Amino acid sequence: MNVLLLGASGYVGSAIYHRLASQPSVTVYGTACSAELTSESIRVDVTRYDQLEACLTNTQPSVVIWALMGQEELLIEQGLHYLLTLLTSRTRLLYLSTDGVFGDGRGDYREEDETSDIQGDSALAVYSNAKRKGEEMISRCHQNHLILRTGPVYGANPDGNDRRGQSLAAALATGKPYSRADNVFRTFVHVDDLAEAIAELCETEVTGKLHVGPQKKESHFSFSQKMAKHLGYSPDLVVREQMPELDARAIGLPFDTSLCTELASTLLRTVFRSL
Repeated sequence: MNVLLLGASGYVGSAIYHRLASQPSVTVYGTACSAELTSESIRVDVTRYDQLEACLTNTQPSVVIWALMGQEELLIEQGLHYLLTLLTSRTRLLYLSTDGVFGDGRGDYREEDETSDIQGDSALAVYSNAKRKGEEMISRCHQNHLILRTGPVYGANPDGNDRRGQSLAAALATGKPYSRADNVFRTFVHVDDLAEAIAELCETEVTGKLHVGPQKKESHFSFSQKMAKHLGYSPDLVVREQMPELDARAIGLPFDTSLCTELASTLLRTVFRSL
């Protein structure tokens, strides 16, 4: 099986690439755009039709994984549009999406629940709304697809990157109290578990939408407190606070985008760790 991984140099993409590369039955081609190329990666700017067309012609993938992040609006409006134009119906597209497509923030979302934009122009809103637009484009234009929604991703990838953990460690290292909201909930996913699930899904014919992650949601407060202990700091350094509704609305932050992952638990062998 040939797999083309768009965004292999990214935080999540790197974990997926290393996991797929360990499977003898898989030939994985990873792309990079602005990042430094490795001997295994291909330079591709997906907003360049000619580059994307040449890449697909040269790799002949049976599965394409969209793990691109950054400049999300341009990537979706141009890059994803070009990809959908070039893909044949035989090629399966696995699209990494986000819990942020549920902008109303009610929580415990199932795959069939209606999505909505996050209001405002915050970075989260721009990213999530572009991902939602990508979902709509794929559903409309390419039947052979799997839209994979996840919550926030944490843990060190094979390159040692873990911005979420490193940011928390830097804050705790000051010895000062670190305030986190106990009324903002997410389904946090370890990067290794996500990569394992994607590797498994590449071998299946599952299509449609799928929510992946552990079955238990965490608040920003409980996640940070448990991670503090894991990182060797006192959990007492993390203090509880409430996010006021007006403040959340001002920054476009939904209170609860937790995902119901019951379907994934029946389809996958992958076990998603909890904190």
